[in-house]
Amino acid sequence: MEKEVIIKHSLTEETLTKASMNIMLFGRAKFFLILIIGGLIFNTIFNIFLNENDLENDMIIALIAVPAILLFLFFKLKKVFKKSFQNNRRYFTNLVFTINQTEFKTEEENFTNSHKWENLTKIKSTKKWHLIYLNKVQATIIDRAQLDTLQESELKEIFNSIKNKIKVV
Repeated sequence: MEKEVIIKHSLTEETLTKASMNIMLFGRAKFFLILIIGGLIFNTIFNIFLNENDLENDMIIALIAVPAILLFLFFKLKKVFKKSFQNNRRYFTNLVFTINQTEFKTEEENFTNSHKWENLTKIKSTKKWHLIYLNKVQATIIDRAQLDTLQESELKEIFNSIKNKIKVV
């Protein structure tokens, strides 16, 4: 008989924000962030050498400006994710995940989504979450803190058995 894991799950605002930041910073977006950081640094250095008369002040401004811009972006993203959770709370609370070797199913009071493993991008397990990527940038978050040891071991078995259908990291 096919193994099946049923997980009743609700995400908190904090968990969703942290997981979304993880997906954003360590997923595909990291290339854009590296490009932005590189552009800022290049622009700063180019401007410093262009205006050689006040080199010391320009260096100090550059050393303050680049981290300040990065911190601003980080906190702005965090705020956006929190607001998204507040506006769409119903999509993250009282979920039931049904996971077996053929599909991944999400159910809530008003909707049901079912995905064959072949149609998904990858599964990434971290210390805190299992991230099931629906496409290259969008992932469903399963909080490992809400799983018991039996569910965790059954999930691991299912993930190992579907490695030929989907990338499991």
